[in-house]
Amino acid sequence: MARPRLEQGEWWSELVGLSDELGIGELAERFGVSRRGLRRAMLRTGLLQEPSPPSALVSGRTPDPRSAEAQPWWPEFLKLKDRRTLAQLARRFSVSQLTLSRAMKRTGTTRTAQRRGRNRKASRKLTLALAPLKDQLGQLSDAEVARQAGLSASQVARYRRARQIPSSRSRGLTGAGTESTSSMGQAAARTPGPGASGQHAFLVGASMGERSVRFVVVAKDLAQAARLAPSRLQARHGSDEEGWQLDRVELVAPLL
Repeated sequence: MARPRLEQGEWWSELVGLSDELGIGELAERFGVSRRGLRRAMLRTGLLQEPSPPSALVSGRTPDPRSAEAQPWWPEFLKLKDRRTLAQLARRFSVSQLTLSRAMKRTGTTRTAQRRGRNRKASRKLTLALAPLKDQLGQLSDAEVARQAGLSASQVARYRRARQIPSSRSRGLTGAGTESTSSMGQAAARTPGPGASGQHAFLVGASMGERSVRFVVVAKDLAQAARLAPSRLQARHGSDEEGWQLDRVELVAPLL
């Protein structure tokens, strides 16, 4: 004859009433049964739920022992996942980022993105690099400011636009080796007398982002060369939203 199960005993209803107040050990001692037998009976009747290991899959199936979530380091990964980038975690645990991403998808694990923090750090670094040159933004070309700050022209352009500072092109000719628009008349007066043709050759330097070009403009004086340069530049090399910025206009020689 089969031995009756613990949950079939007359005292079981009393145990159910005490199960929220006493632990398994105390209940086993109170009703004179083994802890192991009582635990099994409580699992059968739903009084006790079997805890799932941290590496258990969302579907409830046992994970592949070769998978990331089945490794001994997975609990540590769960603690660090919101404090490190995925690349840092991959290096720490000697796996690929793809492996970690797939394991998180299988287990329903989510992370707080680290991208925002990296952007703040990069922004602070850019601000510090441009602090000594803040008065030159919009006065010199982005390429010239970038050269002095050790940055790329695109970084300077983004920083300038974010602070609504007009480009040097919209203010007139500025930059290394360049006269400002307000001084064009004085510069023209200093231009050597023209040759027989009455024209001069001027060397123009311009930049757009990381690209720079040089070409020659024929004009009567520096002021005229500055006025002609933008249209010649766009016709020869094209333009984008920001357009080209003139960095320099220099007299080469009078034309005979």
